Amino acid sequence: MQPEIPNPLAPRPTLAQRMFQKSSWIFFWIPLGITLGSMITSLIVSGVSMTAANALSIPILAGLAYFFIAMIVWFVKGRTAAGLGALACLVISGGTLALSIVIMMVWGFARGDTFADGLTLPAGVALEEPRDGLPSGAPLVDDTFQDALRASIAGTGGTDPRITTAIPSLGALQKSHPDLLQRYLAAHPGWRVYMDGRRKFATRRWADDGRWQMSLHGYYSEFHSGSGPQFQSLTSLGLSGKTARKPQSLPTGTTVAPKISISGSLHESRVAFDEGGVKVELFEQSEAPERRMTKAAISALENEFAPIAASPTWATAKAQLPADAITTGPASFTLHNSTQPGIYSAEIRCNPGEPGRVYLKAFEITKGTQLSRKKLEERGSEFMGWSKTPDELFLSEVQFTIYEGDWGQYYGARFEVWFDPESGGAERKLMESNWKIEGWMH
Repeated sequence: MQPEIPNPLAPRPTLAQRMFQKSSWIFFWIPLGITLGSMITSLIVSGVSMTAANALSIPILAGLAYFFIAMIVWFVKGRTAAGLGALACLVISGGTLALSIVIMMVWGFARGDTFADGLTLPAGVALEEPRDGLPSGAPLVDDTFQDALRASIAGTGGTDPRITTAIPSLGALQKSHPDLLQRYLAAHPGWRVYMDGRRKFATRRWADDGRWQMSLHGYYSEFHSGSGPQFQSLTSLGLSGKTARKPQSLPTGTTVAPKISISGSLHESRVAFDEGGVKVELFEQSEAPERRMTKAAISALENEFAPIAASPTWATAKAQLPADAITTGPASFTLHNSTQPGIYSAEIRCNPGEPGRVYLKAFEITKGTQLSRKKLEERGSEFMGWSKTPDELFLSEVQFTIYEGDWGQYYGARFEVWFDPESGGAERKLMESNWKIEGWMH
C-alpha cells in the first residue's frame, strides 16, 4: 500500500484550527489550564486556609517550570512557533501569578488577621499579663562575657586584624568529657543549647535590662550614635561539628588575619575554627580593623572552660556557673513583652531531673486552637540544666512570636511547658499557665 502523499493544493489549517489541535491541548492548553486554575483556586482558598493555598504552589511552580523548559527546548530544536507558544504561556502564567500575589497582599492588608475576631477573654479563668521589665528590687544578672566584649572596644582600635585561633580547654572537654561540657552549657543561663535540624548548637546569650534574653539568631548589637562604640557580635559553638552559617574557616592553633569586609562604616568578619570537634563561630562588626571583640571572646571562652578541663567534675562545673544559674522555690513560667506586641520572651524555671529539652505549646483557651505550633516549638525549644536535687531550678529563656491575631485584639492563651528526654522516654508536660496575649500584626 502506497503511503498517502499530502496534497499540496489542499487548504492549510487556519490559526484557530492549529490552536486546537490535539498536540496543542496536550502541550499548551491543559498545562496552562492547570497552572492558571491552581492560581485562582489558591487565591480563593487563601481566605480560609493558608495551608491549602500553600499546597497549590506545587502545581503552580511546576507549570511555570514546564513552560520555561519547553520554551528553551523548542527554540533549541528550531521549532520557533512552539517556542513562541511556550513563551506566551509563560508570560500569561507569570503575569497572572504576579497579579494574584498583589491581590492577596492588598486583600490581606485590608482584612488583617481575623483569628481573634469575635474572641472574648474566657470567663472565670484567671489570666496573668506579660511583664514589662524586672520587678522592683529584683537582682541584676552578672554577665561577665558581655562585659569583657564591651570593654575590649573601649578606645581606638588598631589596624592589625590578626587573631589566635585556640581555645584548648574547650577542645579537651569535647574530646574527653563531652557529656559534662553539654550539661554545663545547658545549665548556664548565658548559653542557649538547641537543635537546628539535626545539628546541635550552643549560642551565647547576653543579659539585657537586667535579665538573660536571647536575641534573634544570637546577634547582639549597638548602633545608636553617640552612646558609645558601635558593634554587632555573635558567639556560637557547633556541638555537632558544623556551623549554622558560612564563615571563613581558619586553621586551629595559629595566628592569622581573617578576611575583613566593610559594612557601612564598620569592619566585619565571620570566622570559624575547630576545637576537638566543636566549631567555634565568631562574628564581629566594629569600628576598627583590629578584631578586638573576637579576641576578647576567645580569651573569655578559654577562661570559662579552663577550670572545668583541669578538674572535669560536675562540682567544678557547677561552681563555674553564675550565681543566678540555679535558684530554689516552686517551678515557674513567666511571660515578658518583647520588642513589639505579639512578640514575647518566656522565662522557665524548673528541674526536669534528667538531660533533655523543654519546648512550648500554646492554645487559645475558649476554642482550644493551637497557636503558632511549628514556629513556637522551634523558637521555644532549649536543652536545659538538670540535677537529681528536685528543689534546684534551672533557667530556660526563649523568644518567640504569636502569629494569630492582631495588635490590640486580646485573648486568653494557655502556655504549656513540655519536656522531651534525651533517654528516649515519653515526653511529659511539666507545667502550664494562662496569659492574656495579643498576636503580632503582619
